Amino acid sequence: MAPASPAPRLGTGHGEREGSWVGHTSFERRGERPDELIRIRYDSRENLIAMGILPTTTVPPRPNPFPGAPHPGYAPDPY
Repeated sequence: MAPASPAPRLGTGHGEREGSWVGHTSFERRGERPDELIRIRYDSRENLIAMGILPTTTVPPRPNPFPGAPHPGYAPDPY
């Protein structure tokens, strides 16, 4: 089965107002060129699944050793 097409990407458009505190710091660069460049992207779970980044399955449920027992988690009364 072919993966689903991604839905429109998330954005930073209009929505609920939020506030965040910021601070400033200083640092000395070790060299003229960075050692590494990292790009972080975000998207919805559905789109990440459609792109094959996340698996389509979720965490499997815990096994039920006594299916149909009136009180799950305890051994059924044999009488």
